[in-house]
Amino acid sequence: MRKTLLLAIVWLCLIGSAEAQQDPMFTKYMFNSLIYNPGYAGSHEYMSVRMLYRNQWWNLEGAPESQSFTIHSPVNDKVGLGLSLLNDKIGVTGSTTANISYAYRLLLGPGKLSIGLQGGMTNWRADWGLLKYKEPQADDEAFSNIDESQWLPNFVCIFLVRFHPCS
Repeated sequence: MRKTLLLAIVWLCLIGSAEAQQDPMFTKYMFNSLIYNPGYAGSHEYMSVRMLYRNQWWNLEGAPESQSFTIHSPVNDKVGLGLSLLNDKIGVTGSTTANISYAYRLLLGPGKLSIGLQGGMTNWRADWGLLKYKEPQADDEAFSNIDESQWLPNFVCIFLVRFHPCS
């Protein structure tokens, strides 16, 4: 166990560099669980379809604006599948994400352990030409590409434990 933990720490230190992301913010987490946790796919006994829209700081230019669409359903007693679509815009940057979720459930005492896998793609984009300056700025090489767009892969594995009576 110690050897495995030590190897994991060494591996994380050798990665070299890491980049962070800014996930869209929703105030109604209970209505948007599949966006954050693929283990939630098929957690109900029926197909669930949800759409959310959030516009923070109404009528303020460049304010965060997010939309999400999720659909998930159980396939059988142990497997659930889901699809999530997410669009987010903050200032001059934006992203669109599509993910497919797979959940496998195991009985665990009075509840279920759900292991979720999620994979998909994100299109991140920015239009640096829309930035407005109070005073003229010298050209910055970091922003030399006015329109920027990147396709980024996404993969997640999460464990979700639900202690609700099994049916």
